[in-house]
Amino acid sequence: MLQAEQIAKIGIINYSKIVSAYSGDSRSLRDIERMIKSYERRCSSIKEDIYNLQERKLYYQNNNDEINILKYEDQIEKKKSI
Repeated sequence: MLQAEQIAKIGIINYSKIVSAYSGDSRSLRDIERMIKSYERRCSSIKEDIYNLQERKLYYQNNNDEINILKYEDQIEKKKSI
């Protein structure tokens, strides 16, 4: 289980290698699949957040609001570094 947790944390997944390593342990495979889906949901959520922040930043750019442009640029960079 520890190996699967490490894979999920760094986000590198070679699923075929995992399946061959855990082919006899269906519980471990289900756990791995659950972690992969959870990771994918988190990635999608972060991408959506970044998109929304970029939309707000664009709104402020169109209104020449430098303070809010900088604020949203900072928030976007923080989200990208997650």
